[in-house]
Amino acid sequence: MSIEALANATFDDDNSPTNKSSFSFLVEYEDKKILYLGDCHAQIVMSWLDEQQPDSIKVDAVKISHHGSQNNTSLDLLRRIECDKYLISTNGKSHGHPDLETLARIAMVNTQTQTEIHLNYDLETIPEWFVSDLHENYPMIKLLLNSCEVEV
Repeated sequence: MSIEALANATFDDDNSPTNKSSFSFLVEYEDKKILYLGDCHAQIVMSWLDEQQPDSIKVDAVKISHHGSQNNTSLDLLRRIECDKYLISTNGKSHGHPDLETLARIAMVNTQTQTEIHLNYDLETIPEWFVSDLHENYPMIKLLLNSCEVEV
C-alpha cells in the first residue's frame, strides 16, 4: 500500500442523514479565513462552492470534516480548497479516524506547497510505514501530532 494508492482509492460518499445535516461555515476576520466543515458531506460543500461561483476557495485553515473520515473528504473537494493548514480533531478511539485515505488525499493535492496537517492527539492509528512514506515522498507535508495551537 502507498500514499498514492490510498489517495486514489474509490470515494464512497457518507450516507448518514445526521452528518448530512451538519453545520459548515466560513469564518472571516480581518484578512484571515477558516473553513469549518463539521461532519458535512463533500458533495454538499462542493454544491455550496458552485453556488458561490468560485472554482476554488482560498482559506488560511480548514477543519476537515467528520474527524478525517475517508467518506467525507474527497480529492475533488480538496482540489477546490486552496489551503496550507488542515485541522483534524479526533482521538482515534471509536472509529480509528483519521482514515489514512484522507491524510493521503491531503498530501496528494499539496505536493507543491508547504502544508501542515494538525491533529489534536498523538495517535497510534497512523502506522509507521505511512509516516515514513510521507516524509520520503511528500517532503512538503508536515504531520503534526498533539497539536494544540495553529497560527494562521
